[in-house]
Amino acid sequence: MSWWQATSLELECFPAVPEQIARPWDSADEYLMDHLDCDTPTLLFNDRYGALACALQQPVCWLDSACAHQSSINNRQRNGLDQTDARWINTPQQLQDSDISQVIIRLPKNFEQLRYWLQLCREHLDSQTTIYLAGMAKHIPVRWLNWLEQHCAHYQQLPIKRKARLVQVRHPANDPGLRLWQEYQVGPLNIQSLPGVFSRASLDPGAEFLLHTLSSPDTITQAQLPDVTGRLCDLGCGNGILGLWLKQRHPELQVIQTDDYLPAVESAQQNALNANVDIACRHGHSLSAVSEPLDWVVCNPPFHDGHKQLNNIASDMFNDSARQLKPHGNLLVVANRHLHYPPLLKRLFARVQRINSDQRFVIFWCQSPR
Repeated sequence: MSWWQATSLELECFPAVPEQIARPWDSADEYLMDHLDCDTPTLLFNDRYGALACALQQPVCWLDSACAHQSSINNRQRNGLDQTDARWINTPQQLQDSDISQVIIRLPKNFEQLRYWLQLCREHLDSQTTIYLAGMAKHIPVRWLNWLEQHCAHYQQLPIKRKARLVQVRHPANDPGLRLWQEYQVGPLNIQSLPGVFSRASLDPGAEFLLHTLSSPDTITQAQLPDVTGRLCDLGCGNGILGLWLKQRHPELQVIQTDDYLPAVESAQQNALNANVDIACRHGHSLSAVSEPLDWVVCNPPFHDGHKQLNNIASDMFNDSARQLKPHGNLLVVANRHLHYPPLLKRLFARVQRINSDQRFVIFWCQSPR
């Protein structure tokens, strides 16, 4: 638990992280609080732990992340705030006829995601609405600032303060270069993704390595995988390529796909529809949206939360998989070689084998959860 003295709030991260690694707010949030009207309806993008949703009187929170949504709810409850004073939205239609007076965008890692949010503001809010863009200066490329200055009718860059940067803009220009959907081919599969989805423009090398391993049994060096049958969850599915690829090769397989990021779930749904296959796509942190017992879990877990490298999300995925898999269930994990996953996996599974690896990636086959 962390105490944000300037706002008299007690805040906590979800999923939990050690306090020396991350607080639920940073100096960019503090910089924002020096300039905002806290009493007016404010549209928030990318408020990861709900710190601003607690500090403002009338927050309207656009939160694509299930973790961010849960963090906002948890921290408002923790501080005795009335949940009806806050609104959570995630579709453009919910912005229609809104009374938004100002906008806050905590700058994301992905530039297309920022451009998409600015386009939403242009299309659905008054052109004179002030948009505050905030983040740590080291994470904001100069080319982003140049683009904003060129594409907004009003642009003001404030001095860096405690390593944080704050920019004010109004009336962003129409962005015809922004593509809502990007696509690429994986064999016969046409994969489409929305802005901000991991590996939106091309197949992720880790996923490619796993697919190559599964399609070439001779590459499996230490074990022969059993048939993939029963019910499988593509955990942290992104655009759904792993589950979709497996479903096409094993039509009898029951496939569930789930992801923390709502546009990823929507992309996976679209890709299943395009391929004319029956796959259940659900939004939630780890396996929170999956109640069924599982025979298989396949995952390419994230090891970043925003700009921080953490293993807490992967750890939740491994723990939830061990709880939800049947007694002889299987977990397949593809991971970067430098990540220290074997101790976590061996604590949870009776048998953990490395079935393939190269200079960048390793694949673990975990059997029989303890």
